[in-house]
Amino acid sequence: MKLSNLIIGSTFAALAFSNAVPMKFDVLRGNDFHSAKKIPKLSKRGDGTVYADMFYEGGIFFGSRMVVNGTEIFALLDTGSSDFWVNAPNNPYCSSNRGGEIVFPAASETISVSSEAATIDCEEYGILDVDVEVLEGDHPTFVIGYGDTTVAAGVYLDGVVTIGNATLSDFTFGVANVSNATPICGLSFEQTESTHYIYQNLPSALKQTGLIKRTAFSMWLDGENAEGYILFGGIDHSKYEGELVTLPLVAGQNMSQPSTFNVNLNSIDINDGEVEIEVLSNTTSVLFDSGTSEVYLPPNAVENIAEALKATYSDSWGQYLVRCPEQSTNITFGFNFDGLKVDIPLETFLVATDSSHKECALNIFAGTKGVNYILGDVFLQESCTSEQQQ
Repeated sequence: MKLSNLIIGSTFAALAFSNAVPMKFDVLRGNDFHSAKKIPKLSKRGDGTVYADMFYEGGIFFGSRMVVNGTEIFALLDTGSSDFWVNAPNNPYCSSNRGGEIVFPAASETISVSSEAATIDCEEYGILDVDVEVLEGDHPTFVIGYGDTTVAAGVYLDGVVTIGNATLSDFTFGVANVSNATPICGLSFEQTESTHYIYQNLPSALKQTGLIKRTAFSMWLDGENAEGYILFGGIDHSKYEGELVTLPLVAGQNMSQPSTFNVNLNSIDINDGEVEIEVLSNTTSVLFDSGTSEVYLPPNAVENIAEALKATYSDSWGQYLVRCPEQSTNITFGFNFDGLKVDIPLETFLVATDSSHKECALNIFAGTKGVNYILGDVFLQESCTSEQQQ
Protein backbone atom coordinates (compact mmCIF):
# COMPACT_ATOMS: atom_id res chain seq x y z
CA MET A 1 0.00 0.00 0.00
CA LYS A 2 1.35 3.43 -0.93
CA LEU A 3 0.69 6.26 1.47
CA SER A 4 0.28 10.01 1.41
CA ASN A 5 3.67 11.65 1.74
CA LEU A 6 5.14 14.21 4.05
CA ILE A 7 8.74 15.32 4.42
CA ILE A 8 9.74 17.36 7.45
CA GLY A 9 12.73 19.68 7.39
CA SER A 10 14.94 20.49 4.42
CA THR A 11 14.71 18.51 1.20
CA PHE A 12 17.35 15.86 0.73
CA ALA A 13 17.89 13.49 -2.16
CA ALA A 14 17.17 9.80 -1.77
CA LEU A 15 20.42 8.07 -0.95
CA ALA A 16 21.63 4.77 -2.31
CA PHE A 17 20.73 1.95 0.03
CA SER A 18 24.45 1.38 0.64
CA ASN A 19 24.40 4.75 2.42
CA ALA A 20 21.24 4.03 4.39
CA VAL A 21 20.34 1.78 7.31
CA PRO A 22 16.93 0.03 7.21
CA MET A 23 15.18 -1.10 10.39
CA LYS A 24 11.92 -3.02 10.64
CA PHE A 25 9.38 -2.41 13.40
CA ASP A 26 6.08 -3.93 14.54
CA VAL A 27 2.77 -2.07 14.61
CA LEU A 28 1.07 -2.97 17.89
CA ARG A 29 -2.50 -2.44 19.10
CA GLY A 30 -3.65 -2.23 22.71
CA ASN A 31 -4.31 0.00 25.70
CA ASP A 32 -0.58 0.61 26.30
CA PHE A 33 2.74 -0.45 24.81
CA HIS A 34 3.53 -3.28 27.23
CA SER A 35 0.12 -4.93 26.70
CA ALA A 36 -0.24 -4.20 22.97
CA LYS A 37 -0.12 -7.01 20.41
CA LYS A 38 0.73 -7.28 16.74
CA ILE A 39 -2.61 -7.59 14.89
CA PRO A 40 -2.51 -7.74 11.07
CA LYS A 41 -5.14 -5.73 9.21
CA LEU A 42 -6.25 -8.88 7.40
CA SER A 43 -7.43 -11.81 9.55
CA LYS A 44 -8.97 -15.23 8.98
CA ARG A 45 -12.35 -16.32 10.27
CA GLY A 46 -12.96 -19.86 11.44
CA ASP A 47 -14.26 -20.83 8.00
CA GLY A 48 -11.00 -19.69 6.39
CA THR A 49 -12.37 -16.55 4.74
CA VAL A 50 -10.25 -13.41 4.96
CA TYR A 51 -11.68 -10.17 6.31
CA ALA A 52 -10.41 -6.74 7.32
CA ASP A 53 -11.12 -5.34 10.79
CA MET A 54 -12.52 -1.81 10.54
CA PHE A 55 -11.93 -0.98 14.20
CA TYR A 56 -9.45 -1.99 16.87
CA GLU A 57 -9.60 -1.83 20.63
CA GLY A 58 -7.00 0.47 22.20
CA GLY A 59 -4.22 2.56 20.69
CA ILE A 60 -1.42 2.00 18.19
CA PHE A 61 2.31 1.77 18.98
CA PHE A 62 5.55 1.23 17.03
CA GLY A 63 8.14 -1.16 18.50
CA SER A 64 11.43 -2.50 17.15
CA ARG A 65 13.99 -5.11 18.15
CA MET A 66 17.67 -4.28 18.57
CA VAL A 67 20.63 -5.85 20.32
CA VAL A 68 22.47 -4.07 23.16
CA ASN A 69 25.67 -5.69 24.45
CA GLY A 70 24.37 -9.06 23.26
CA THR A 71 20.89 -8.67 24.79
CA GLU A 72 17.85 -8.40 22.52
CA ILE A 73 15.75 -5.36 23.42
CA PHE A 74 12.24 -4.54 22.19
CA ALA A 75 11.79 -0.76 22.39
CA LEU A 76 9.11 1.80 21.64
CA LEU A 77 10.21 4.07 18.76
CA ASP A 78 9.77 7.69 19.80
CA THR A 79 10.33 10.70 17.55
CA GLY A 80 9.21 12.91 20.45
CA SER A 81 12.23 12.19 22.67
CA SER A 82 15.96 11.74 22.15
CA ASP A 83 17.35 9.15 24.58
CA PHE A 84 17.63 5.40 24.09
CA TRP A 85 17.43 3.50 27.36
CA VAL A 86 16.89 -0.06 28.57
CA ASN A 87 15.90 -1.60 31.90
CA ALA A 88 18.47 -2.69 34.48
CA PRO A 89 18.18 -6.04 36.29
CA ASN A 90 17.51 -4.31 39.64
CA ASN A 91 14.59 -2.14 38.49
CA PRO A 92 11.97 -2.66 41.26
CA TYR A 93 9.12 -2.00 38.82
CA CYS A 94 9.97 -5.22 36.96
CA SER A 95 7.44 -7.89 37.93
CA SER A 96 10.27 -10.40 38.43
CA ASN A 97 11.71 -8.20 41.22
CA ARG A 98 8.34 -7.81 43.00
CA GLY A 99 9.07 -4.29 44.15
CA GLY A 100 11.58 -3.25 46.79
CA GLU A 101 13.73 -0.28 47.79
CA ILE A 102 16.32 1.39 45.60
CA VAL A 103 18.31 4.61 45.53
CA PHE A 104 16.77 6.98 42.98
CA PRO A 105 19.54 8.05 40.55
CA ALA A 106 20.61 11.71 40.47
CA ALA A 107 18.86 12.40 43.78
CA SER A 108 20.49 10.06 46.33
CA GLU A 109 16.99 9.35 47.57
CA THR A 110 15.70 5.91 48.49
CA ILE A 111 12.30 5.04 47.07
CA SER A 112 10.09 2.09 47.88
CA VAL A 113 8.06 0.23 45.24
CA SER A 114 5.26 -2.09 46.34
CA SER A 115 4.80 -5.51 44.79
CA GLU A 116 1.44 -4.33 43.40
CA ALA A 117 3.24 -1.57 41.46
CA ALA A 118 5.80 -3.99 40.00
CA THR A 119 3.82 -4.69 36.83
CA ILE A 120 6.36 -4.32 34.00
CA ASP A 121 7.28 -7.61 32.33
CA CYS A 122 10.87 -6.48 31.80
CA GLU A 123 12.03 -9.90 30.64
CA GLU A 124 9.68 -9.77 27.65
CA TYR A 125 11.25 -6.49 26.48
CA GLY A 126 14.81 -7.31 27.46
CA ILE A 127 16.87 -6.66 30.59
CA LEU A 128 20.45 -5.55 30.06
CA ASP A 129 22.93 -8.15 31.32
CA VAL A 130 25.04 -5.90 33.55
CA ASP A 131 26.35 -6.19 37.11
CA VAL A 132 24.57 -3.93 39.56
CA GLU A 133 27.99 -2.84 40.87
CA VAL A 134 28.70 -1.31 37.45
CA LEU A 135 25.57 0.83 37.72
CA GLU A 136 26.71 2.11 41.10
CA GLY A 137 29.91 3.52 39.60
CA ASP A 138 30.66 7.12 38.67
CA HIS A 139 28.49 7.53 35.56
CA PRO A 140 26.42 10.43 34.20
CA THR A 141 22.82 10.16 35.39
CA PHE A 142 19.48 10.84 33.72
CA VAL A 143 15.86 11.33 34.72
CA ILE A 144 13.20 11.36 31.98
CA GLY A 145 9.51 12.09 32.43
CA TYR A 146 7.08 11.31 29.62
CA GLY A 147 3.67 12.73 28.75
CA ASP A 148 1.89 9.56 29.91
CA THR A 149 3.36 10.13 33.43
CA THR A 150 5.86 7.26 33.15
CA VAL A 151 9.44 7.91 34.20
CA ALA A 152 12.89 6.42 33.66
CA ALA A 153 15.98 7.18 35.73
CA GLY A 154 19.44 5.67 35.80
CA VAL A 155 22.92 6.09 34.38
CA TYR A 156 24.49 6.35 30.94
CA LEU A 157 26.84 3.61 29.77
CA ASP A 158 28.71 2.95 26.54
CA GLY A 159 28.34 -0.30 24.64
CA VAL A 160 27.69 -2.08 21.36
CA VAL A 161 24.26 -1.64 19.73
CA THR A 162 23.01 -3.37 16.59
CA ILE A 163 19.98 -2.09 14.66
CA GLY A 164 18.99 -3.63 11.36
CA ASN A 165 22.22 -4.34 9.49
CA ALA A 166 24.30 -1.74 11.35
CA THR A 167 26.45 -2.04 14.48
CA LEU A 168 27.59 0.91 16.59
CA SER A 169 30.51 0.55 19.00
CA ASP A 170 31.01 2.85 22.01
CA PHE A 171 27.38 3.92 21.68
CA THR A 172 25.92 5.87 24.62
CA PHE A 173 22.61 4.64 26.03
CA GLY A 174 20.74 4.82 29.30
CA VAL A 175 20.28 1.98 31.79
CA ALA A 176 17.26 2.58 34.03
CA ASN A 177 17.32 1.04 37.49
CA VAL A 178 14.11 2.93 38.27
CA SER A 179 11.39 2.91 35.60
CA ASN A 180 7.70 2.11 35.34
CA ALA A 181 7.97 1.92 31.54
CA THR A 182 9.33 -0.38 28.86
CA PRO A 183 12.49 0.55 26.87
CA ILE A 184 12.29 3.59 24.61
CA CYS A 185 14.40 4.47 21.58
CA GLY A 186 14.34 8.25 21.15
CA LEU A 187 14.96 9.57 17.63
CA SER A 188 14.69 13.34 18.09
CA PHE A 189 17.34 16.06 18.34
CA GLU A 190 20.37 15.84 20.61
CA GLN A 191 19.34 19.17 22.16
CA THR A 192 16.41 17.50 23.91
CA GLU A 193 18.45 14.75 25.56
CA SER A 194 17.86 14.33 29.29
CA THR A 195 21.37 15.11 30.44
CA HIS A 196 23.60 18.08 31.16
CA TYR A 197 25.88 17.30 28.23
CA ILE A 198 25.22 16.51 24.57
CA TYR A 199 26.06 13.03 23.35
CA GLN A 200 25.50 11.32 20.00
CA ASN A 201 22.12 9.63 20.08
CA LEU A 202 21.08 7.01 17.52
CA PRO A 203 20.55 9.15 14.37
CA SER A 204 23.66 11.24 15.10
CA ALA A 205 25.84 8.21 15.84
CA LEU A 206 24.84 6.57 12.55
CA LYS A 207 25.99 9.69 10.69
CA GLN A 208 29.17 10.14 12.74
CA THR A 209 30.30 6.59 11.96
CA GLY A 210 29.68 7.12 8.22
CA LEU A 211 26.85 4.59 7.97
CA ILE A 212 24.56 7.37 6.70
CA LYS A 213 25.40 10.75 5.15
CA ARG A 214 22.69 12.88 6.77
CA THR A 215 21.03 12.88 10.17
CA ALA A 216 17.67 11.92 8.74
CA PHE A 217 15.24 9.03 8.52
CA SER A 218 11.98 8.15 6.79
CA MET A 219 9.17 6.06 8.23
CA TRP A 220 6.26 4.20 6.65
CA LEU A 221 3.82 1.42 7.54
CA ASP A 222 2.55 -1.77 5.98
CA GLY A 223 -0.82 -1.86 7.73
CA GLU A 224 -1.94 -5.15 6.22
CA ASN A 225 0.93 -7.01 7.88
CA ALA A 226 1.14 -4.84 11.02
CA GLU A 227 4.72 -3.91 10.22
CA GLY A 228 6.63 -0.75 9.48
CA TYR A 229 10.05 0.36 8.34
CA ILE A 230 12.53 3.12 9.12
CA LEU A 231 15.22 4.00 6.63
CA PHE A 232 17.97 6.01 8.30
CA GLY A 233 19.71 8.32 5.84
CA GLY A 234 17.34 8.03 2.88
CA ILE A 235 13.86 7.80 1.38
CA ASP A 236 12.35 4.81 -0.40
CA HIS A 237 10.44 6.48 -3.25
CA SER A 238 8.33 3.36 -3.83
CA LYS A 239 6.50 3.92 -0.54
CA TYR A 240 4.46 7.00 -1.43
CA GLU A 241 2.36 8.49 -4.21
CA GLY A 242 2.68 11.97 -5.70
CA GLU A 243 5.43 14.48 -5.02
CA LEU A 244 7.34 15.02 -1.82
CA VAL A 245 6.42 18.25 -0.06
CA THR A 246 8.91 19.95 2.23
CA LEU A 247 7.67 21.53 5.45
CA PRO A 248 10.05 23.68 7.51
CA LEU A 249 10.51 22.82 11.15
CA VAL A 250 9.26 25.39 13.65
CA ALA A 251 10.02 25.93 17.31
CA GLY A 252 7.96 23.79 19.66
CA GLN A 253 6.39 24.91 22.91
CA ASN A 254 8.77 26.80 25.22
CA MET A 255 11.58 26.65 22.64
CA SER A 256 13.36 29.52 20.89
CA GLN A 257 14.44 27.50 17.84
CA PRO A 258 13.48 24.23 16.13
CA SER A 259 14.79 21.26 18.11
CA THR A 260 11.83 18.89 17.74
CA PHE A 261 9.81 17.62 14.77
CA ASN A 262 7.25 20.44 14.93
CA VAL A 263 5.63 21.89 11.80
CA ASN A 264 2.76 24.31 11.17
CA LEU A 265 -0.68 22.80 10.63
CA ASN A 266 -2.75 25.44 8.82
CA SER A 267 -6.24 23.96 9.13
CA ILE A 268 -8.36 20.82 9.43
CA ASP A 269 -11.62 20.13 7.63
CA ILE A 270 -14.13 17.28 7.73
CA ASN A 271 -15.67 16.27 4.41
CA ASP A 272 -18.43 13.72 3.73
CA GLY A 273 -18.33 14.13 -0.05
CA GLU A 274 -21.05 16.77 -0.06
CA VAL A 275 -20.37 19.15 2.82
CA GLU A 276 -17.02 20.39 4.11
CA ILE A 277 -16.74 21.75 7.66
CA GLU A 278 -13.63 23.56 8.87
CA VAL A 279 -12.88 22.50 12.45
CA LEU A 280 -9.48 24.17 12.84
CA SER A 281 -8.77 27.49 11.13
CA ASN A 282 -5.82 28.94 13.06
CA THR A 283 -2.29 27.88 12.14
CA THR A 284 -1.04 25.63 14.93
CA SER A 285 2.37 24.13 15.66
CA VAL A 286 2.09 20.32 15.93
CA LEU A 287 4.64 17.69 16.90
CA PHE A 288 5.03 14.51 14.85
CA ASP A 289 5.45 12.03 17.68
CA SER A 290 5.67 8.27 17.09
CA GLY A 291 5.86 7.75 20.85
CA THR A 292 2.26 8.93 21.26
CA SER A 293 -0.64 6.85 20.01
CA GLU A 294 -3.30 9.56 19.79
CA VAL A 295 -3.84 13.02 18.28
CA TYR A 296 -3.91 16.08 20.56
CA LEU A 297 -5.37 19.31 19.17
CA PRO A 298 -6.50 22.69 20.55
CA PRO A 299 -9.65 22.25 22.69
CA ASN A 300 -11.86 24.35 20.39
CA ALA A 301 -10.90 22.17 17.41
CA VAL A 302 -11.82 19.00 19.31
CA GLU A 303 -15.17 20.53 20.30
CA ASN A 304 -15.83 21.41 16.66
CA ILE A 305 -14.98 17.86 15.59
CA ALA A 306 -17.31 16.41 18.22
CA GLU A 307 -20.13 18.70 17.10
CA ALA A 308 -19.63 17.79 13.44
CA LEU A 309 -19.69 14.06 14.25
CA LYS A 310 -22.52 14.41 16.82
CA ALA A 311 -20.25 12.77 19.38
CA THR A 312 -20.96 12.86 23.12
CA TYR A 313 -18.32 13.14 25.83
CA SER A 314 -17.95 10.26 28.29
CA ASP A 315 -16.49 11.07 31.70
CA SER A 316 -15.73 7.40 32.32
CA TRP A 317 -13.79 7.05 29.08
CA GLY A 318 -12.38 10.57 29.03
CA GLN A 319 -13.13 10.64 25.30
CA TYR A 320 -15.86 11.53 22.85
CA LEU A 321 -17.98 8.55 21.80
CA VAL A 322 -19.91 7.85 18.60
CA ARG A 323 -21.75 4.86 17.23
CA CYS A 324 -19.35 2.69 15.22
CA PRO A 325 -20.23 2.80 11.50
CA GLU A 326 -21.39 -0.58 10.19
CA GLN A 327 -19.41 -0.01 7.00
CA SER A 328 -16.80 2.40 5.69
CA THR A 329 -18.04 5.96 5.43
CA ASN A 330 -17.09 8.68 2.96
CA ILE A 331 -16.08 10.98 5.80
CA THR A 332 -12.47 12.17 5.75
CA PHE A 333 -10.36 14.50 7.87
CA GLY A 334 -8.29 16.87 5.76
CA PHE A 335 -5.07 18.01 7.45
CA ASN A 336 -3.80 21.05 5.56
CA PHE A 337 -0.12 21.98 5.70
CA ASP A 338 1.77 24.42 3.48
CA GLY A 339 1.45 22.89 0.02
CA LEU A 340 0.13 19.53 1.23
CA LYS A 341 -3.23 18.10 2.22
CA VAL A 342 -3.38 14.71 3.93
CA ASP A 343 -6.85 13.12 3.80
CA ILE A 344 -7.48 10.45 6.43
CA PRO A 345 -10.67 8.35 6.76
CA LEU A 346 -12.81 8.87 9.85
CA GLU A 347 -12.46 5.19 10.75
CA THR A 348 -8.73 5.69 11.36
CA PHE A 349 -9.52 7.81 14.42
CA LEU A 350 -12.11 5.45 15.92
CA VAL A 351 -11.41 2.64 18.38
CA ALA A 352 -14.04 0.18 19.57
CA THR A 353 -14.92 0.41 23.26
CA ASP A 354 -15.52 -3.35 23.40
CA SER A 355 -15.61 -6.46 21.22
CA SER A 356 -19.18 -5.78 20.03
CA HIS A 357 -17.89 -2.82 17.97
CA LYS A 358 -21.17 -0.97 18.53
CA GLU A 359 -19.68 2.06 20.26
CA CYS A 360 -16.45 3.77 19.26
CA ALA A 361 -14.21 6.27 21.01
CA LEU A 362 -12.61 9.13 19.11
CA ASN A 363 -8.82 8.99 19.40
CA ILE A 364 -8.53 12.78 19.18
CA PHE A 365 -8.03 14.59 22.48
CA ALA A 366 -7.93 18.19 23.66
CA GLY A 367 -4.34 19.19 24.29
CA THR A 368 -3.12 21.41 27.11
CA LYS A 369 -2.17 25.02 26.46
CA GLY A 370 1.58 25.48 26.73
CA VAL A 371 2.25 21.84 25.81
CA ASN A 372 2.91 20.57 22.28
CA TYR A 373 -0.13 19.61 20.24
CA ILE A 374 0.60 16.20 18.76
CA LEU A 375 -0.02 14.14 15.65
CA GLY A 376 0.72 10.64 16.93
CA ASP A 377 0.75 7.15 15.47
CA VAL A 378 -2.93 7.21 14.54
CA PHE A 379 -2.01 9.99 12.06
CA LEU A 380 1.47 8.73 11.12
CA GLN A 381 0.12 5.35 10.02
CA GLU A 382 -1.57 7.12 7.10
CA SER A 383 1.50 8.99 5.83
CA CYS A 384 5.05 8.39 4.72
CA THR A 385 7.12 10.83 6.75
CA SER A 386 10.75 11.81 6.49
CA GLU A 387 12.41 13.71 9.32
CA GLN A 388 15.68 15.55 8.85
CA GLN A 389 17.69 17.42 11.47
CA GLN A 390 20.15 19.14 9.16
